[in-house]
Order: sequence, then C-alpha cells, then structure tokens
Amino acid sequence: MYKNQNLLNIKRRILIVDDELINRTILAEMLKDTYEILTASNGEEALEILNKEEYITIVILDLLMPKVDGFEVLKRKKANINIKDIPVIVSTSEKELEVKSLKLGASDFIKKPYDDVEVIKARIAKLIDLYESKIVVNKTREDELTGLLNAEAFNLYGEGILLNSKKHDLIAIRLTNFIFLHDYLGSEKSNTILKNIAKELVKFANKNNGIACRSHDDYFYVLIDHISNYENIVEVLNNELSLLHERINLKVKIGVYQNVDKSSEINVLCDRAMSAVDSNDDQTQDIGFYDTKSIEQNIYIEKLISDFDNAIKNEEFIIYYQPKFNIEGDKPKLEGAEALVRWIHPELGFISPGDFIPLFEKNGLIKKLDTYVLQKVCKDLKFFKENYSKTLQISVNFSRNDFFVLEIKKKVDSILAKNNLEHKDIHLEVTESAYTRDGEQLIGILNSFRNDNYLIEMDDFGTGYSTLNAITDLPFDYLKLDMIFMRKFDSNKNSRKVIKFIINLSKILKVKTVAEGVETKEQCDFLKSLGCNLIQGYYLSKPLKYDDFILLLEKES
Repeated sequence: MYKNQNLLNIKRRILIVDDELINRTILAEMLKDTYEILTASNGEEALEILNKEEYITIVILDLLMPKVDGFEVLKRKKANINIKDIPVIVSTSEKELEVKSLKLGASDFIKKPYDDVEVIKARIAKLIDLYESKIVVNKTREDELTGLLNAEAFNLYGEGILLNSKKHDLIAIRLTNFIFLHDYLGSEKSNTILKNIAKELVKFANKNNGIACRSHDDYFYVLIDHISNYENIVEVLNNELSLLHERINLKVKIGVYQNVDKSSEINVLCDRAMSAVDSNDDQTQDIGFYDTKSIEQNIYIEKLISDFDNAIKNEEFIIYYQPKFNIEGDKPKLEGAEALVRWIHPELGFISPGDFIPLFEKNGLIKKLDTYVLQKVCKDLKFFKENYSKTLQISVNFSRNDFFVLEIKKKVDSILAKNNLEHKDIHLEVTESAYTRDGEQLIGILNSFRNDNYLIEMDDFGTGYSTLNAITDLPFDYLKLDMIFMRKFDSNKNSRKVIKFIINLSKILKVKTVAEGVETKEQCDFLKSLGCNLIQGYYLSKPLKYDDFILLLEKES
C-alpha cells in the first residue's frame, strides 16, 4: 500500500530475483536510471524482502532457481494477503513454462537473454500503471481505518451478491457505550478496538461467502449466505472486546435480517437490520432479529429522527410546567416547577415523550434537545423574575449523555448568564439510574456544578436500586420519589412504608424530598405528616402550558 505517498514523485522500487549474478547485474544496469533496484539471489530471500520492505511496485522473477524456485515464490505470494497483488514479470527462456506461471499469478514475461531495453521498460511501465490504478480503486472502496469496504462499495457489491438464488442474511453490528469509551480511552485505543473487530468480521464474512463494511463510527454491516446460529460470532466479538478493555462495559449488539427481501435496495436492508439492534432493549440479549411486522414502527422512528432538526428550528417542542408546591405550612405554596417537553408535530400531532425521549437518548440527539429546553426555560424564567414577585426555581431534566459533552458546565453557565439568572435558579434533574450506570466520572462532573451553587435533584428515586452505601457519596440536594409509589399507595400497603423510609432517609442525609404523581388529598396529607417538603401532581395542578402557568403565577403572587 502507498499510504498517502505522492505517486508522481516516487521513484518506483523493483525487486529483481535471479540466482545468476550476471543476470541481476544486467537488468539492474538497464533499469537503475528509472527505478530504485532491490535484488535477491533466491526465492527465500525474495519472499523475505517482499514481507519486510514497503512500496515494492513490481517483481522480475527468474523461475529456475535452487531451493525455493520461482514457482514456489508465486504460490506463497498468492497466499499472502499483504503481497499477493504486487505484479510479477517472469524472466525465462523456456516458452513452455509461461502457462504454468500464468496459472500461479504471473502478469507478464520477458525473455532471456535480455535484448531490447525499451521493450522491457515499456512492459514494466504498463504493469506499474495498471497496479497503481488498482490501488487507487481499492482505496476509494475501503474504509480508511479498518480496511473493510465502505458503505458505497458495500452497497455496490452487495447488490451483485443478492442477484444469485441463495438466501442471504444482513447483519448490523454496533458497540454499546462506544461514544463514552472513545472519550475515556482516546482515539488511538478506540481505533485499535474498531480495527480488531473488523478483522473478526472479515473472517466471519469469508467463512460464509459474504462481505463486510464499516459504515461510520462503530456501525458495521455484513452480508452473508443465510445461517441459523449467530451466537458464535457474538461470543468471538465480545471476547475480543474483553481482552482489549476488560474494565469497561463494552459489548456488541447485533441485529439480524434473515432471508432478506431481495426486491429492496441494500441500504434499506441495512436500516432494517440496524433497527433490530435499536429495538433490542433487553440488556441480557446481544442479538435482535428484524420483524417484518415492525416496518410501520421503524418508519415512524425514522420520521421522528429525520424531522428532529426542523422541529427544533420551528419550535415544535413545547415546554409545559409541572408546578411544585411546598406543603410544609398550612396551605400549599407554589415554589417552583419541573420543565416538561412535549412535541406537537405538524403531521402526527401530539407525540408522547415516551416515544421520542428514549429514541433521542440512544442516537445522541437528546443533547441538542436538552440544550433547546434549557434555553427556552431560562428565557421564560427571566420573564417570570422580571414581572412577578414570586421566587421560583425550575428543574430541568438532564440526560446522562449531557454530562459527557466537553465543557458542559461552561455551556450551562453561559445560557444562564445570558438570561441574568443565578445558578440556584435552575435545578439539574438527573435520574438515579444515571448515577449508578456511569459512576465516578458523572459524580465528579455533578460535584463541579454543585460546588458552584447549582442544585441537583435525583429523579425517580427508588427505581434505580442504589445501595445505601453508595447513596451517601452521590451529589444531590433534592430527592424525588418516583410516582410509582403513589400509584401503589392504595393497592399496596408496603408502598407507604417505603415512602416513610425514603423521607426519613432524606432527613438523615439533610436533603429535601419531592413527591411526584400526587393525585389525592389522602396522599398529600400522608406525605405532609411524614415531613415531605414538596409535591407535584394532579391533586394541586396538572402540567401547564406557558400561558396557563402565567395565570397560576398571577394567582400565587
């Protein structure tokens, strides 16, 4: 390979292999003005040079040599993927050996004794031109990092494979947590992981008469003859990952579209296989299979993704405010609100957050959405502060993905400063599961916020299975009880015991408690009797649009 060399300025290297010194000398004298000459006196020496030296453009090979002859050199070269494409001109005086040489991969012949120098040079120049043209073609079809086919070449060759009558499977492969791993390990180690995965996929594809490609980032695709068992390749890939970085929870997830519909374009088949990866939420299962019944759901998901940027641009994401009331006094008092995002799509109407929030968390769009929400909330909060005497604190949900963006704190600081807000005006709301999944790195980032007077709410407490030992190290100022406890308030008496335990725990930790999903007076009175600080839920107010929240503010001011 030529590895970014400027081919026009390179003096090409020719390897002359002949056991006769006189023959080597004659050829070297003929060619030395045009080419850089390397020589070998036998086949074994020639193979050693080919495997060691880079940028050898052509080999002129004598056939009849002692020990390792020219035929053996051709055989071994043909079996070696690193040197098999280097063209060989056979040097011989025996016509009958030409056919045997061609079958073993020879490209051309020159006859002994050497006579017409210009003819020899012309043949060499023609072969070099063909060889280097082939290199250029290969480079345009390869992924530069892994050497696999790129997406364009995969589509081209894949369409040809699908023309035959066999049944075929399309497999999509993605690495879990790779974005975070890349930030943690850096480019060099992450690239090593991708290259090693690529090597295993090449073996798998070759074994099953297929092709493999790296589409982008950590996305791979393989098209093969139909097989029934995918456990082996998953095991091989995961073993490879564990050897590379055993302390990081990095695994492969694969999606399989079996017996593909050959009437569809190959990029559509790839999308369907990848949808099987994305739809597999079971953390214990590494393999998902494409279900043709889910086509409509996949179309819906793709539309949400493709419409996202326009939705941001056209402000289709609407902020609702779920009021929070302090219940410590005789009468509940408005103290703040939780910002909730809703999507009002121009074609699809109201889209449930349960549809788009998990989707955007998977594909990374959640970071852009969270920034949009924070900007809108800060703009609204600025207006509230300037026009109403009521002091409010708004909690904004932050995905765990947000905290692995470089300089996230500077970004949040900047948005608040632009709106003349103090850090304590905004509560950063993070789910309990985010703490337990990302550990010390997330805790360190949140502590940097907290040390700068931001307030942290731990959301959905009681569903993330934090240990009592771990919770003492987690940075938060408010502990929010998950609404599941309110739903079970009447049906499960143990739910009340758990609520009491959590509120007592918060007092020990000297943090405030917020209960969400409060829908009845009985629930409110019970929470108040235990010393719960804040509640939110339909008992006192449903989530409100901006104008309705203004009316509530006017009433409470």
